[in-house]
Amino acid sequence: MPDLTPRLNVATPAEFEEPYFDAARSESLAWDAGIYANAENSQLQFMGGGILGWDKDAASAVSGVLFWTENIHVTAYTEPYEATIAGPASVEIEEGEVLYFLMPRLMRSDTPVQLYRSNRIFLEGTRLHDLRLFAARWNDVLYFYNGLSLKDGDQGALFAGGLLKPSVSVLHTHHDPLVIDPGAIGVGVLDMLMTSPDLDRVDLYRNGFLQSEPADYSLNTGTGIVTLVVATTAINERFIALRFCNDFISTGLDHAHLTPLIIEPLPALFTLDMLVTDPLVDGVDLFRNGQLLAEPADYTFDSGTGFVTLVVQTVASERFVALRRLKV
Repeated sequence: MPDLTPRLNVATPAEFEEPYFDAARSESLAWDAGIYANAENSQLQFMGGGILGWDKDAASAVSGVLFWTENIHVTAYTEPYEATIAGPASVEIEEGEVLYFLMPRLMRSDTPVQLYRSNRIFLEGTRLHDLRLFAARWNDVLYFYNGLSLKDGDQGALFAGGLLKPSVSVLHTHHDPLVIDPGAIGVGVLDMLMTSPDLDRVDLYRNGFLQSEPADYSLNTGTGIVTLVVATTAINERFIALRFCNDFISTGLDHAHLTPLIIEPLPALFTLDMLVTDPLVDGVDLFRNGQLLAEPADYTFDSGTGFVTLVVQTVASERFVALRRLKV
């Protein structure tokens, strides 16, 4: 009677087993299949899927929904056929759970595969090298094979984002940044100059630093009023509100959010290249050493050339982060 290896349950001849040819042959074939599978695993590619989206609490307070709009194709390019995760489709996933599938080998045709959901990658009677991770949820973020990820609310062409890797958000618009200089001490409320149902949310910056809700402020979308936890303490404080508004007209994609552009320029420069221009660029929010800058008080952006012109030149060891939007 052959023994089994402790992790993969591969049959191996037991001590003093006679005859042991069948066990030895079974072991060699199992290692052959396993090494071949791992070679394929190292070069698997996920393609298609259309638009993928993630909402961390769409199903319930603890269960989010991942969706995709087209078939997702999986191949190692060792044969002319592909495994297929059917789409359009959606699946629920909770914190700490994973989605995975059984990768078929030596396919004779395109082969549909089923997604399994669990808190670990395991399938009775199946060796681990044949089970492949599709997505894992950790801290409300979905992580995919090849280092891709979706944050809560992200929607985009995850497996076909191209060089700029856009994360597309639908059905909302960005209004021009609202700059508020209260000019007095003790001001505790700020007017966003718009209300629900148009106003959806606000990112509020105080003297360039992002504030958190409700620790630093609260927003009443019905009145459009922001109430500060700590009123202004100086007459030269500046608030910048980035207002996100519902779009009840559009039925398709609105714009794409590019990955942040990080620039660490040489000193004594006045211009920075945003690497995007008309007709694609939709807007730029620029941060200097972690502080949001206001336009035109701190910089101007020429969408025709893609260059930002600073009011104050750069100094050594500064870091700029540009959040850029594209029209789609």
